[in-house]
Parts: sequence; C-alpha cells; structure tokens
Amino acid sequence: MTMDCAVVGAGPAGLAAAIQMTRMGWETEVFERDAPGGLLREAFLVENYPGFPGGLPGSRLASLMAEQAAVIGVRVRYGEVLTLSRSRECFSLRSEDGETEARTVILATGTRPCSVDIPGLQDLQGGVAVRGVSSLPEGLGGMDVIIIGGGDAAFDYALTILRRGGTPIIVHRSEPSALGLLVQRTREKCVRTLQAHVKSLEMCGEGLRAVTEAGDITAHHVLLACGREPETGLMDGAAPPGVFLAGDVANGWKRQTTMAVGGGMSAAMDADRMLSHQEDAR
Repeated sequence: MTMDCAVVGAGPAGLAAAIQMTRMGWETEVFERDAPGGLLREAFLVENYPGFPGGLPGSRLASLMAEQAAVIGVRVRYGEVLTLSRSRECFSLRSEDGETEARTVILATGTRPCSVDIPGLQDLQGGVAVRGVSSLPEGLGGMDVIIIGGGDAAFDYALTILRRGGTPIIVHRSEPSALGLLVQRTREKCVRTLQAHVKSLEMCGEGLRAVTEAGDITAHHVLLACGREPETGLMDGAAPPGVFLAGDVANGWKRQTTMAVGGGMSAAMDADRMLSHQEDAR
C-alpha cells in the first residue's frame, strides 16, 4: 500500500510535520534510525521554546514531543532509510526492513558532525572518542572528558557532563563563539578551558591523551563538538517536487528547536496542498 506521506527523521521538525499530517487525515509514517527527539535530546537546558517559562532539559522536551505524537496517533518505524528514489507516480524508500512507497516525502534528517582531521582520532572512535554527549556513560562518576570545540554545543555539553558527575575540559582553537550566557555559566562552575590546537590523540591506559601546543591532557573520554553540516545523503541535488525539507537539514546555521518545529509545520502544509491538488485532479 502506498502511504500519503513518509517523514524521514523524528526530531522536532519530523515530529511536528507528522503530527500535522496525521491531524489532517493523511496516511503518514515516520522513519527514525535512533530515538525520537534528534539532537534536542542532547541539550542541557532549552530556555527559548515558548510555553516553558523556566526552561526544561532538552531530553524532557523531546520526550514530551514524542508523547504528543503518540497521542495523536503518529506511527514511528525504527530503522535507517538507505535510499530514496522516484518510482512511477510516487517515491520509493528502501529501509533496513524493506521497501515503502509514499506519494510525498518530508526529509527532516537533521545534520551530521563535520569531519575532523586529528591524527589518532580514527583509532579512538567508537570507544573513548564520541560525537555526542548522549554517547557518554550516563553516570560519569568523576571521569574527565575533553570537549574539543568552542561553540554553543561545546559549552552546553560541559554543563551536561557536570550534571552527570564528570569533569569537562573545553579545548578551543580560537576565541569561543558560544552564547555569552553559556560561557558565563561554565565559568561560574569553574569549568577548565584551554585555548590551544589539538595536535594529536592517542590511547593512554584506559583513556586517552590529547597532545596540544599548550601541553598534554589526559582524560577518560574525548567529545567532539566541531560543527555540523546538513544530512543530505538521501538527495541527489535539489529536492524534486513532492519532497519537502524541514528543520536543520534546511536551516543552515540557524539550528533552533523553534525554527525546526515551524519548518516541520510548513513542510506539512506544503505536502497537504500537493496531496489535496492530486485528489482534486482525480
């Protein structure tokens, strides 16, 4: 059976789009390779999402969004979409559990980490080197974590690591570009920061050693926060008619939950208009 809309990605944009499509009566399914919420689950505290005056942890907001989607009746299929292609008058999505056809597609695939060229990093990935705070142990119990990066994510991750009982060490090559409020909060918590270039990473006992131009640092883990880029792997060039982009995959550097939700709603309204026109033409 061909569904009306396939939504790829269950972050804020994908969930918002799927909620609206389901409310409008279109047969909709969401494909998610991990867990609902996307990068929102990594945020220490979301303070600029309307309706929550005191702010709330990103993981909590993500859970509320997923709960709302479930109440509305949104269906989520877990597994990665491997290919997207045009098939007759619809689209074919090949996922880990087979082929699915849909009349429209909303791509809310978010972003992926930018590639980082640090000698020794490849040998540590999948072990002590991670690219998201959710990949660290929940209870860090005094473990040292080197965070490489100077943007919002790096300083936000530091606060999460503190909350989990770890000790963050932020290493940034140039002046921090993070929101001043985040920098201030890490300073108030006496988070160690070091402006230096990381020359290499290497195993050291059960942890690692970061060799920097300002001296060596040993830690249990290293967390990379070196920027992100749109996850456009399912597209070959521009999106064809019937495929709509939503959220961080389309927003460039403007990666905010409020904008992702708005983008998801906009994509759903565009898909609704196309589907309605197709129905009227029959």
